[in-house]
Amino acid sequence: ANPSVFGQSVTFTATVATTAPGAGTAAGTVEFFDGTTSLGTVTLSSGSATSAAITNFGVSTHSITAVYSGDSSFITSTSSAVSQVVNKASTTTALTSDANPSVFGQSVTFTATVATTAPGAGTAAGTVEFFDGTTSLGTVTLSSGSATSAAITNFGVSTHSITAVYSGDSSFITSTSSAVSQVVNLGIANTPTFGTPTSTASGFTVQISNYDGTFTYGGTATANGTVSIDGSGLVTVTGVAASTSSTATITTSRTNYVSGSASVTATSLAPTPTPTPTPTPTPTSTAPLVTSTPASSSGGSSTVTFYDPVTGQPTGTAVPFPGFTGAIHVASGDFNNDGVADIFAAAGEGGGPTIAILD
Repeated sequence: ANPSVFGQSVTFTATVATTAPGAGTAAGTVEFFDGTTSLGTVTLSSGSATSAAITNFGVSTHSITAVYSGDSSFITSTSSAVSQVVNKASTTTALTSDANPSVFGQSVTFTATVATTAPGAGTAAGTVEFFDGTTSLGTVTLSSGSATSAAITNFGVSTHSITAVYSGDSSFITSTSSAVSQVVNLGIANTPTFGTPTSTASGFTVQISNYDGTFTYGGTATANGTVSIDGSGLVTVTGVAASTSSTATITTSRTNYVSGSASVTATSLAPTPTPTPTPTPTPTSTAPLVTSTPASSSGGSSTVTFYDPVTGQPTGTAVPFPGFTGAIHVASGDFNNDGVADIFAAAGEGGGPTIAILD
């Protein structure tokens, strides 16, 4: 095979002929050379010898000769040089993705495998550069004929045309893979999960267990409820009547992600009973109104007159000091704590140190 390619098997055949006027079939051996490097010695058979298969020729032009050893009947001879041309072997590059389709933000790697095209042989060395369209994704050195890209996490949502370009080396020709259409879909939705709701007088509160501040949250509530969500993911529902069930639906959104939503239901607290005020009793007097009246000039005794404290009407009279005609000083009160009004009377001037208690 001349020319051949790197790794291709090549053999050489030497034929030893007798020069006239000599005759007969030469015997002995033939040694093959690449320049001055021996490629091996082979015994002649019926005047010819074929070298062993040679697969390790480097890429270049090799000067091959065959030297006949001669024997007891024949003189040694050397062939003319054969220029054995060895070219680079062709390659093919195959490309695969470890996740296709993928979603936004997902880690994706690509693996390129470089194979030698027959009749070439051997394992390609060198590097592979990965491309998204015309944008380089990085260059990786081949190891045992394959190379895996670094993890790529910044693909936009679209279909990306990925190729791998093998650089070639001193023995192998460069090659480019077929394009792989890497489909990148919207990221996975952030679906809220909730803790246990706590009822309030006008609705309820509940914590979003998987709150992620990189998403935007919103919400609505049934039963005329209003939803607010703070920076820690605490949901507060207000505006719900007492003892009323309300369902809050919480939504999430983010560029390049599927929208998410989930609902949580709770019942507001029962109304707090309003205590009935205890009536303030109307104060009642424990003693009647009293006045004293001195006796008239025609005779008799001074009297004490009692009046109803509510109506002001007279209810009776008393004569605490019979025969005393002067002024009487009176006061009323429950002096013995029996719940019944008592009258305290004292004789005025001329009556002496005399008092009377009327129960």
